[in-house]
Amino acid sequence: MCLMTRITGNVALVRRLEKPPKTTIGSSVVLMDRSPSWAARYGLALTSVVIAVTSMSYVVATDRPIGLITRDPNQISQAPAWAGLLSTLGNGMWAAAIGIVVFSHGRLRGRDRNALALLGALTMVLYLDDSLLLHDIVLPNAGIPELVIYLGYGIVGLSLFATGFHLMNRSGVVPMIVAAGVLFGISIVWDAFDIDLYGWGINTALVIEDGTKFVGIALWVSAIAVMARFASSNPPSAPGEGLSGSRSRTPQRSSTPG
Repeated sequence: MCLMTRITGNVALVRRLEKPPKTTIGSSVVLMDRSPSWAARYGLALTSVVIAVTSMSYVVATDRPIGLITRDPNQISQAPAWAGLLSTLGNGMWAAAIGIVVFSHGRLRGRDRNALALLGALTMVLYLDDSLLLHDIVLPNAGIPELVIYLGYGIVGLSLFATGFHLMNRSGVVPMIVAAGVLFGISIVWDAFDIDLYGWGINTALVIEDGTKFVGIALWVSAIAVMARFASSNPPSAPGEGLSGSRSRTPQRSSTPG
């Protein structure tokens, strides 16, 4: 009888250990599967294949050299290796912020998750804009004025500021977001109206336009990182907003018969 009791207890323990870990969301218990999905493993690689094939096909169809789509712009234009350094670093910071949002998305719940996802989506648009010169060349050539584009960015940015203010305020990044917005605004005004104060020349104008934008990107990315880390470690406690309590509750392991 004692042997059968011990065997039964060990079988029950093994079954519990084989189950995925549990976490509590609101009043319900959810099983968390740590195994990444097929899309998580190969989604990025497949996306890169689609982009490469599509872009190369377009270049070939228009009878242009493949190097225009595969080589670095500085090699094509024979510019110095450091040409466009701030622009390249800025694009790298945009990409870093997108990566932070993507990798923290699965750890968040409720309003925090939605707020960070929306900020990540805006960051993705800004990254594509900077990388592909959308507001400088592509969209104006398509008949969309640059001022309309900037106005759209302003409306979306203010809307997301209001939507994500709860997370920004809890994580203490409101001053960083506001400072980034002010710097972006200065850069946009200089770019849109070609301001040249007191005839200082093009170099001074570019320092103001591109310098404020570069520092603004750094503040924006830093704020995204702080919010993602804070939200992952401090889920909201109000019902319906995320994980209940400041820590996820795990069921107590029942004692097994000896």
